[in-house]
Amino acid sequence: MPKIDIKELLTLPPKILAALAVGTGLILFLPNDIIDKLYLVLFKEKFGFVLGITFTVSVSILLMSAIVFIINSILSSWLSKKRIQQYKQNLFKLNMYEKSIIAALSERQITH
Repeated sequence: MPKIDIKELLTLPPKILAALAVGTGLILFLPNDIIDKLYLVLFKEKFGFVLGITFTVSVSILLMSAIVFIINSILSSWLSKKRIQQYKQNLFKLNMYEKSIIAALSERQITH
């Protein structure tokens, strides 16, 4: 049985993990007649345990990465909207003199 370094598997880039998940998943779950046509029956029988572990770990890592990405995207969007709302509130709190300075600066920036 080949020696597997789990640390290397855990640090692979997501594209390679996805390729591993698809490849091992196909070998594990394709019908036996297709596996036989690809001459992978002996490989599947000999390394099925390793294929199963590789598939499970790579899919788990990909799922967790996707969940973290989605949560970070939602959080970033929410914080951005909250920050814009805070900026608007700060603008409304300014007095007329401060607002005229900001207007003059923005007009100056647009013309230059």
